[in-house]
Amino acid sequence: MSDRAEGVVRLILGFNRPDGSSGTWEGRATIGREGSWRVEEQLPAEARQGGYLSLQFTGYYPRRIRGEQIAKQVLDGQTFR
Repeated sequence: MSDRAEGVVRLILGFNRPDGSSGTWEGRATIGREGSWRVEEQLPAEARQGGYLSLQFTGYYPRRIRGEQIAKQVLDGQTFR
């Protein structure tokens, strides 16, 4: 994330429940100094096995920073930096 960015990052995690149904967890994180952000909220237990994560940043027009979206598969115990 650019160190000039401001705003929030939206996260959506799609996962499969043990009964075969699907679930969705949604979170958001405020962009801090130097473009850093973090989610401190705990995932529901059924989502901790992993799934598909979508990260979205809509951009920051005053500084002409364009938005981005990325999707990743997340495995049990995996972290991103």
